[in-house]
Amino acid sequence: MKSDETPETSVIEVRWSATLLNTYTIALMLVAPFWAALMVTEGKGIGLVLLGLLLFGMISLSVLNKPLFSYDSERREFTAPDGKVLRLDQIDSIEMDAHDLYFIPKSHSQDGWHLSQRCWVLAPRRTLKALAAQQGWPLKDIAHPISRFGFWLVP
Repeated sequence: MKSDETPETSVIEVRWSATLLNTYTIALMLVAPFWAALMVTEGKGIGLVLLGLLLFGMISLSVLNKPLFSYDSERREFTAPDGKVLRLDQIDSIEMDAHDLYFIPKSHSQDGWHLSQRCWVLAPRRTLKALAAQQGWPLKDIAHPISRFGFWLVP
């Protein structure tokens, strides 16, 4: 191996999607100009500042690059962001809905994982499905078709 080559790693990093596809953010972006104009005409300057801060905050949360989990294909184990490890042979299924991932173990004596999000759209479904097919993960998509696009009735 040459000095400028890096050794190939078997660890796959899966991250939350860093997109603006959060329904609440898009709705606020569409409504904000009209809402701001209404505030200006009514003389509510502080409301306009708060609206700007709210919009900026939601966009900032939408573009964060946050780890979801990693998978070591040599060891065949998943690692959560908090350092917990779960081997592939211990997992009965990985269930994915519109905004959560559930790692369900085969044994009831072992704790499973619930990787939840409330501000981010889950890592792209195609990416997770492709990785599951490639690596042999028992991934199940349990999302209702209406909630698949990142919005839900009760956050």
